[in-house]
Amino acid sequence: MKIGRIGHNYGNIISGNGKVVINGKEYQGRNITIVGNQVMIDGKVYEGNEEEKAIHIVINGDVESLDLDSCEEISIYGNAKIVKTVSGNVKCNVIEGNVSTTSGDVITKEIKGSVSTMSGDIIES
Repeated sequence: MKIGRIGHNYGNIISGNGKVVINGKEYQGRNITIVGNQVMIDGKVYEGNEEEKAIHIVINGDVESLDLDSCEEISIYGNAKIVKTVSGNVKCNVIEGNVSTTSGDVITKEIKGSVSTMSGDIIES
């Protein structure tokens, strides 16, 4: 699963067979795009979402790459290769590559790569 820039107005998620949950709504498709408050799956508009101030992202599967401006929390039920956020907590099973957040905690079971946060804690449990 590869995830492009997700931020205030735009996000792109390219997945194989993983499921992505954004603010409690589950999405599955090869290409999930978020533009403003609309979600498009494989080029088809599925619904308009209310503007959410706190974004919660749950990914059921491994993440190749995720680059995002800000969210409340990212929970990855799989392994992470590259995750970068400006603001938001990151939870995942195993960090295989690099995970960085400017402001937020990183919680993982195992670190095989590198983890950095400027304002937050790194918790390996």
